[in-house]
Amino acid sequence: MLKICFVTEDFYPDFIGGQGIYGFNLVSNLAKKVGKVVVIAENRKGRKSFWRDKKNIQLSLVPFCFGNQILLALFEYLQFLRKFSKVDFDILHANQLSGLFFVLFRPKNIDKIIVSEWNTYSDMQKGASSSLKKIFYMPLIALEKLTYRLADGILVSSVGEETNFKSNFKFKGNLKVVTPGTSKVEFSERERKIARDKLRKKLNLPKDSKIVLYVGRLVRRKNVDVVLKALIILRNKNIYGVISGRGRDFYRLMDQAPKNVRFLGFAKDLKELYLGSDLFVTVSVAEGGFLLTALEAASYGLPLILSKSASGSSIVREGENGYICSSNPRELSKKILEALKNSKSLAKESKKIPAKFTWNKCVDETLNFYKEIALRA
Repeated sequence: MLKICFVTEDFYPDFIGGQGIYGFNLVSNLAKKVGKVVVIAENRKGRKSFWRDKKNIQLSLVPFCFGNQILLALFEYLQFLRKFSKVDFDILHANQLSGLFFVLFRPKNIDKIIVSEWNTYSDMQKGASSSLKKIFYMPLIALEKLTYRLADGILVSSVGEETNFKSNFKFKGNLKVVTPGTSKVEFSERERKIARDKLRKKLNLPKDSKIVLYVGRLVRRKNVDVVLKALIILRNKNIYGVISGRGRDFYRLMDQAPKNVRFLGFAKDLKELYLGSDLFVTVSVAEGGFLLTALEAASYGLPLILSKSASGSSIVREGENGYICSSNPRELSKKILEALKNSKSLAKESKKIPAKFTWNKCVDETLNFYKEIALRA
């Protein structure tokens, strides 16, 4: 039976995004399949109490690092040395830069180190809005390259991201594509109707209005500005945007939003939003090849409009369950109109997509990669 330590930048609850959801489902399922899993993560609200009684999961928390990923990576490494230096692990699985100090100064009680790549700093640099930010990313890119080069294996979340990764990092080592999953959801058409009416009443929208939904962080690389500009073009079409999320650009985006956009802040339970909306849109950059919220939206039967970076090539079948779109507001406005016009046929196909992406499949493929890497000399 494999002994596994999972080290992560983001974790459940009080998670920031897809990395946190991924960690929760990966660890929960690994604990059922291989027994005890050790997790090292940052001390955030509710984590200690949430995981306290979870069978076969030992959570070890490090101090809150105020968004400093290098400091967090160092604390996680030191915590490992302090608490687990006498425990032999077959695999240490790290999310991104959490693996930095482990690959640089390998503990003798770890056999192999695997790193999951999400949205790389190389991709974020390309989407940076200023020269200063581009300079800021340079040392992080160097550390990222070092981490990936020294790891025994790399996990990426889509075929498209595999191509980007090999191109950006000139990588020729052990790499495997393992797509994340989504949980099966069940709902009736009556529930959908109730959710639609409830959401429109809550937001003071016309009963027959169409809702375009965005769920995610409110930062520049997410291109929410593009969504707002597209909705300005559509402001007289009885089409409304609903933005759910938090981030440093929250108030800036609110100030420039047209009257047909509503901001809801962060919502942990998205079921009512998915059921009450007509279309899901994200045209961000640096998504790491796979957008979990898009997969969740598809499971509720929402047509999708995604950028390639938001995993358009993995989840969207062009013209069947949605569309792939650039960050051009006028193009996006046309795609929104087309998707709403064909929403019934697109929604029907969208609901079929999540069956291909289950957490059980994700964990089984990850375990197979662990075993493959563990057997290598």
